[in-house]
Amino acid sequence: MYIFMSDYLKNKIKKLSYQSWHRGTRELDLVLGEFSDKYLSTFSEKELDEYALILKENDLELWEWISGRIPVPCNSTTSILQKICKFYSTK
Repeated sequence: MYIFMSDYLKNKIKKLSYQSWHRGTRELDLVLGEFSDKYLSTFSEKELDEYALILKENDLELWEWISGRIPVPCNSTTSILQKICKFYSTK
């Protein structure tokens, strides 16, 4: 079974993937880049929008959340961020 993706979604995934691999730190590049390669093509448009919002977070805070050094604030906890944290913790 083939799932056809619109050009809009393909371009959105390419943009998010690029942003994931080109963060402010090498650690985030690796975690978010590998995560994006593995999962973005499986995300719904809503999930892609959620991921895009995560990428707008401050790199230092985002790294602290993903690495578990500080808890994720309640207003920033999303299913996608939880998935990223789980992805990182299993590496």
